[in-house]
Amino acid sequence: MVFPIPKPHEWKCQLKNTRPITLLEVIRKSLVKLFYNRLASVLASNEVLKGGNFAGLPGGSCRDPIVILESIIHDAYVNKSPLWILSQDISKAFNSVDLKMLRFALERIKLPASATKFILSLFMKRSNRVFTAHGTTPSYRVRIGIDQGEVISPLLWLYISTLY
Repeated sequence: MVFPIPKPHEWKCQLKNTRPITLLEVIRKSLVKLFYNRLASVLASNEVLKGGNFAGLPGGSCRDPIVILESIIHDAYVNKSPLWILSQDISKAFNSVDLKMLRFALERIKLPASATKFILSLFMKRSNRVFTAHGTTPSYRVRIGIDQGEVISPLLWLYISTLY
């Protein structure tokens, strides 16, 4: 089920003025959380992901990249040097993950075929409905993407980022 939460400006009856939040089934979410906890601990203890691709794992953190960026900004300020910082908006990133690319990423880190099949099955043959003030809409098929509210989403994002 998708629940459209209004953005902090006028609604004007347009979906683009909402933040759609997907509400997941409790049993599914619990099962995926159990799977995620076990998989994440194995990946962390065996150091499967290297470089900056570990922040979503147990013991991982975004602290180091933030400290580095703060140091660069401080150096530019102290030395009165120009500094250009580029940031990327990935707010729609989960919505555009191709399952073929996800499969490649999972195979690349040598995840067992049964685990890969389980993860991919979470995002295949899905349908959604939208809550509205007038009831729910008819069901529609979800064609591509990973639900942002999915427990395993941060870990899957790490897999995809290892391809690039």
